[in-house]
Amino acid sequence: MDILLRPIREIDIGQSSIGDICATRCVLDDGTIIMVVVYISPNNTVNNIITFLNKRLMIYGRVGSVELGENYNTLPLILAGDFNVNFASEYGQLLVNFLQDKLELQMNKNRNEPTTRHGTTIDAVF
Repeated sequence: MDILLRPIREIDIGQSSIGDICATRCVLDDGTIIMVVVYISPNNTVNNIITFLNKRLMIYGRVGSVELGENYNTLPLILAGDFNVNFASEYGQLLVNFLQDKLELQMNKNRNEPTTRHGTTIDAVF
């Protein structure tokens, strides 16, 4: 399968004590997709992570898109990275719920399947 990528239209980069995030809007021959990569610094609270992600991604949720008069929420979005929160824990479930409720994102694997040799699930793709 060939994927032809036209020039990237927009890149948003954010950095704070919580983590780093890079989002880009990729225009393909058959549509547009938002790709977001995130690194969350260790030892953050889930509430801080949610606030960090919400500030930077809210325009891609239904409410943010409506407030801006845009349809960004209809664009396919892939969010991937090292979240440094164990998705197998109840705190990790809070983050999964936020991403599902606000951005309509689904985790693409079992949250109880480890991604580290320590048996935790801190890396994910939504």
